Amino acid sequence: MSITEQTDLPFPVARDEERENLERYLKKAGLWEQVSDLEMAKLNKAIADRASDDATIRALLELAEEEEKVSIRLLKKREEEESWRVSSSYPHGSRSQAVANSRKPYDFRLSGFRAESGNDI
Repeated sequence: MSITEQTDLPFPVARDEERENLERYLKKAGLWEQVSDLEMAKLNKAIADRASDDATIRALLELAEEEEKVSIRLLKKREEEESWRVSSSYPHGSRSQAVANSRKPYDFRLSGFRAESGNDI
């Protein structure tokens, strides 16, 4: 067992009223470029929604490499899940947020799971 203690600095998150003040100060102090980060989900949505002119979208698409992706989504929690060995990531925030809304997709890596057909996955 390992116990770790640390001190965090909880700055305002995007939905907090004080976030705008924090961002404004960081820009004024010249720190914005160092601490801001591009959100790929928003960029993909802007491209899909054609939120910019065609020339800009074509230029952005030239900077990306298209890849095929397969997702497996579990829509309802079942008792059997408790016995699976699961390594997961939660694209919608914390584990408690993802579990609270079982309609949100989980990204799972399963080991030792047997499909209903009897074939190992």
